[in-house]
Amino acid sequence: MTIRFIYVVAIMKLDFAHNVLEALTIPENKVKTSFTDKRIRGLQFELRQTGGFFSFRYTYQHKQRSIPIGKFGIISVADARKQALSFARMVALGQDPLQIKQDQTGCLSLNDFFLQRYLSFAKATKRSWKSDVSLYNKHIQKVFGSTKLNLISSTQIQIFLYKKIADGFAKGTVNRMLSFIRHVFNLALDWKLTGVKENPAKCIKSFEENNKVERYVNPDEALVLKQALEASANASLKFIIAFLLVTGARKNEALKARWQDIDLNANVWRIPLSKSGKVRHVPLSTTALQFLSLIKIHNAALLGHEAVTCPFVFPNPNTLKPFSSVFYAWDTARKKAGLADVRIHDLRHTFASTLVNKGVPLYEVQKLLGHSQIRTTERYAHLQQKRLQESAGFAGRAFEHILIKPVPGVQKL
Repeated sequence: MTIRFIYVVAIMKLDFAHNVLEALTIPENKVKTSFTDKRIRGLQFELRQTGGFFSFRYTYQHKQRSIPIGKFGIISVADARKQALSFARMVALGQDPLQIKQDQTGCLSLNDFFLQRYLSFAKATKRSWKSDVSLYNKHIQKVFGSTKLNLISSTQIQIFLYKKIADGFAKGTVNRMLSFIRHVFNLALDWKLTGVKENPAKCIKSFEENNKVERYVNPDEALVLKQALEASANASLKFIIAFLLVTGARKNEALKARWQDIDLNANVWRIPLSKSGKVRHVPLSTTALQFLSLIKIHNAALLGHEAVTCPFVFPNPNTLKPFSSVFYAWDTARKKAGLADVRIHDLRHTFASTLVNKGVPLYEVQKLLGHSQIRTTERYAHLQQKRLQESAGFAGRAFEHILIKPVPGVQKL
């Protein structure tokens, strides 16, 4: 039979005071001696050859644990008691002070997380990762970069956002900052980053934006624009603009389009890497297919025999690669047409608005535009005032007899 002996070490109790602790000495043949405070349960004082140290001893989940408080002389008795009470409250609330401290120590700062974890992920999954870098460097790094993720609070984030508004930044810009911070914490939680237990930006509401520009090209403006495009020095510009209007594609998606991604049998254009970082498929209308036929003829005339081997739908004739920019040619054409306020992205607005005004469901418009969230599509769900007036007219015609058309048998006043 094996007998196990359990030795219980009795720790002497003292009423901690600075002069009392300062006068303590280590008994002969010992390397240290320990005492417990009479006032605060769990507050320990250990005297070693290197000096005295405070700690807090407690029981958590039936196990004894000890967490350091600090060195005597640097930490006063009053401070040690205050910290011990704070730890005791944590234990009473079911928290483990030592685990919390270890989490805080091991948690990455926002800057370390951004550089070591987030950036490589964003580069692999987001086409707009450079925008994230710019947003972080310009606005967020200076305020939160050196702070550990688990020490960033909801209150700090809200103060940061309101200060940006006070500094004159647009609500849309500030909302992107909030979205970025929220996304960072969601990833930290998904990746089970040490010390991160919650997302402090989760319940912060975005600012209501009332500054979004709604600009659409109507048929009459399109005719004037057509004339300006015909006179453009960039012979391909009119085809690019027309293609954007009938597909609702983003500018860069169209400029980088390849013939190999266009299935003329299925009438589908496959975009290998969209803004969301995913493959998306754009259905091609009869008009879009007709435009593609015209583009082939145009390319053959522009490039000669090189058009056969050129993989791009809209190649720069000088490089046989996609245009790096068409802004100058577009800016010239839109000003000539008297449409200086129309941006290329407004062609996408126009595509979406046209569909909505023709009664196409928002869900279908969402799929055509490649939006992951229906909320994004709702921005394009602008109904023309004329259409709203026509809709309201249904009720008007139903009840116009109340004042305008007399009811038979009822004498006018």
